[in-house]
Amino acid sequence: MTVSEHLVEFMRTPPPEAARHEAKRLLLNQLKASVGATDHPAIEIMHSWLLPPQPGGEAAHVLWLGTETTPDQAAFVNGALFEVFDFHDTYIPTFLHAVSGVLPAAVAVAEAEGRTGAELADALALGIEVELAIATILMPTGYYRGFVPAGLVGGTGAAAACALLGGLDDERARNALGLAMCTAGGVYESVGSMALVTA
Repeated sequence: MTVSEHLVEFMRTPPPEAARHEAKRLLLNQLKASVGATDHPAIEIMHSWLLPPQPGGEAAHVLWLGTETTPDQAAFVNGALFEVFDFHDTYIPTFLHAVSGVLPAAVAVAEAEGRTGAELADALALGIEVELAIATILMPTGYYRGFVPAGLVGGTGAAAACALLGGLDDERARNALGLAMCTAGGVYESVGSMALVTA
């Protein structure tokens, strides 16, 4: 089996209650940590670029500001809201802020797809687990080589959560994970600058 096949097989098993509880706790923690970021210059710049959704197209909202836009743009700005103050959870063995890599995309897709809070929590829990599985392989050496952990693996966790929320079949879910694994980036040099929110 390929790595993506193993991960998709894992994703098809509902998370245990302890993981679901932790996902809810982490979600609330991330939301509260982002409230004060709405007037940060990086957020203001990104927010000014937003376009309204196409008529009849999928839509999602920017947290706290309420702006309706496309799901990808909402996820982009929401991800920046989560990252700009660098104040959130850290999984110490991998130096990873796991939630901020997965939650923005998961919230946008959940809203666009009309998913429930319980479905969002399950997808978040499984997306974080996928992200951490890969981060455990790459860290801490990737960190010492100058990479931001979330920039390397956050997209893969987000792809896992969004594949679940979007109802992708196994083949399409594997493709999503594979593409995410092939597009990792995010150098540590960006930490402390507005560039971090796009890493």
